[in-house]
Amino acid sequence: MKKKIWAFSLTTLLLALASCEQAPKGDLQIHGILPQGVSSQVKYAYLLDDDNQVIDSAEIKNGVFDFDRQSDDSLRLASIDVPQSYKLPVILEKGRIEADYKTGLVYGTPLNDAYKEMVASSIASSKLVQKQIDSISKSSINSTIVDREISKLIFETQERDKAEIAKYLVKHPNNEVGILVLRELLAFEGITRDEVMSWRAIAGEKVLQDRFIKERYARYDNEMKTQEGSAFADFEGLTTEGKATRLSNYAGKGKFVLLDFWASWCVPCRYELPKLKKIYKQYHAKGLEIVGVAVSDKLADHQRAVKEEALEWTQIVNEKEAIKLYGIRTIPQLILIAPDGKILLRGLNAEELAKELPKYIK
Repeated sequence: MKKKIWAFSLTTLLLALASCEQAPKGDLQIHGILPQGVSSQVKYAYLLDDDNQVIDSAEIKNGVFDFDRQSDDSLRLASIDVPQSYKLPVILEKGRIEADYKTGLVYGTPLNDAYKEMVASSIASSKLVQKQIDSISKSSINSTIVDREISKLIFETQERDKAEIAKYLVKHPNNEVGILVLRELLAFEGITRDEVMSWRAIAGEKVLQDRFIKERYARYDNEMKTQEGSAFADFEGLTTEGKATRLSNYAGKGKFVLLDFWASWCVPCRYELPKLKKIYKQYHAKGLEIVGVAVSDKLADHQRAVKEEALEWTQIVNEKEAIKLYGIRTIPQLILIAPDGKILLRGLNAEELAKELPKYIK
């Protein structure tokens, strides 16, 4: 009888120990599910902070992974990174969070569920527009008509998506959902100044203090500060030869100065360069200088592109400062500075600029 009691007690103890080992260590768990076909070479999933620094890792076993950690109010936004796949944003709040890579959705806690609604709506919109694009492409062999219809569809879809996503900012103006939503809105191409300002009016202090959102709004504010009629904003950088220089060495010195924000990797920028070369040839002797501003470019790549394009004008390589000062959102971007240092024209492409220059340079 005693042996049976001992055997039962030992079994109970072992099961209890096993249960203790499997019990959550923290108050926040993330359970990830991967679709079939993920490479067997991918062994770990990673949790990244907003700077893309690894803060945790989890082994992938049989297509699933689990993070088990203690919540931290100082670290609320992160992303789950599975190599050779895509990243999923996640709000690190207490509870069990499901990260489903089959659907691209993260859910299971109140804030993640709220953000999931917006993501699911965006995914559905993307799938629908892709079907419509496929239908348009099959409906006509006239490429011009197809391109026009697709462009119209994409524009209308984007406008509708912005309006739908903005509703979530209204619902969540001052929490992590609002931060992710406003980041999404500010990432749209072609957003207007009125849209940007209306979203800022809705957002609460916590959302507006997000580092990425603050940087984006600072750029919009600087864009307004450097509109036509404003004084040029000075910045420094390196010449193509690697020597330190400043924009003020050229602008405000009695000549017209055309700033060309571009990069060696930017195809539309390279496409504009031959047109700028024609402008330079026509107006340089009449008092026009061009200053190329290479942004987000490595010096060696920039030097190679300058040589390939046979550019004769001054270049300033500036990683970040210049685009912030002028609120540059897309490149190429042209800004014409008058001889007195005031900004004369902004936002024109090379063809439009060529039509305007005769009004100012005789």
